[in-house]
Amino acid sequence: MYKQSQLALTDEDIAAINKKRNLPLWAIGISCIVFDLMFLFVIDDSMTKIFWAICIFDLMMLIPMLIIYKRVQKDLDAGFKYLIQGQFDKKEIRSTGKSSTSYLIFGNEKIIVLPKEYKSVNLGDEVEVIFTAFTKLALGFKKM
Repeated sequence: MYKQSQLALTDEDIAAINKKRNLPLWAIGISCIVFDLMFLFVIDDSMTKIFWAICIFDLMMLIPMLIIYKRVQKDLDAGFKYLIQGQFDKKEIRSTGKSSTSYLIFGNEKIIVLPKEYKSVNLGDEVEVIFTAFTKLALGFKKM
């Protein structure tokens, strides 16, 4: 059994959401710059080919950046978060090659939690999780 309620986003929540969004955006942006510089200084070819290679790569990297930005912006625009308290139904880890995502499942809600939080609980434990409305990222976690 669990109980779910809706709360307003605080300034700390907004800062945490922005921090989670900005890390991948910075990583992608920096990799674009490194790739561009590599093409400019390492490849000894015509400037036209280099220019098109840089443009194509940067446009390809712009797509995931926009997706990440838009998804997280929905959470900020919503202006609320959810609080869920009680026993979770299931634990799940999804692996995609080098990375994995840890979930706690409450009925039909799949909440993304940190690996250390995932490992700290067992089925039947009472937990309190505060998470974003659309991306379902945990903003707060407490084992009761």
